[in-house]
Amino acid sequence: MHVAFVIDSLGSGGAQRQAVEVAVRLHRDSGARVSFAVYRDVGFFRPRLDDAGIAVHLLPKGGPLDLGFPGRLRAWVAAEGPDGVHAFLPMPTIWTALARRGLSGGPVWVAGERSSPEENVGRLMAIALRRAYGT
Repeated sequence: MHVAFVIDSLGSGGAQRQAVEVAVRLHRDSGARVSFAVYRDVGFFRPRLDDAGIAVHLLPKGGPLDLGFPGRLRAWVAAEGPDGVHAFLPMPTIWTALARRGLSGGPVWVAGERSSPEENVGRLMAIALRRAYGT
């Protein structure tokens, strides 16, 4: 089994820590292949993944509205060939939803949310997230 994680960065946040710990334990305890795609080069938790032998890929992304990014993320997923893709946090979830648009088959896509979208984002972002979640 191969699980790919998508998150903005490996900075020192709580969601990043959770993603890293889930990935390390999944790899260690089940022998699953695990990889990460990040689009901001902040590597606070990078040594933890390196020590576990988990590959981290920095995907190029321009500004906040880089409309080419979903295509680059889709190409990375296609090249990696994971069985599942797990996005963490609101923006990585939206980018992942855009990357999988129009695809049939392929990996299972999972969005990880750590709180109610309305608590941390504005109304438009909450609507975008509900669409990304398929609700």
